[in-house]
Amino acid sequence: MFDATQEVLIAIWHQDFDALLSPGSAVLIYVLVSLFIFLESSFLPAAPLPCDSVVVLVGTLSAVGVLNPFLAFALLIIAASVGSWLAYLQGAG
Repeated sequence: MFDATQEVLIAIWHQDFDALLSPGSAVLIYVLVSLFIFLESSFLPAAPLPCDSVVVLVGTLSAVGVLNPFLAFALLIIAASVGSWLAYLQGAG
């Protein structure tokens, strides 16, 4: 499990489409992309995470048919919303 997660993480970081097109990596892509967006929105506002390009990558993988576009974009919206809410709570407290 850790090896598969590491391979998908490296493929997302390097935008390696060939590695991301494997059918078993879709769930890990959903999880890692949501985690990137959540972390950037909440705890790490100046983090060196590739979040803007990850959104484009999710759109490309959805267009190719690897990801479900409705599920992917719903997860991105939820991750950004919850992250922004946590960032607000940090600043308000």
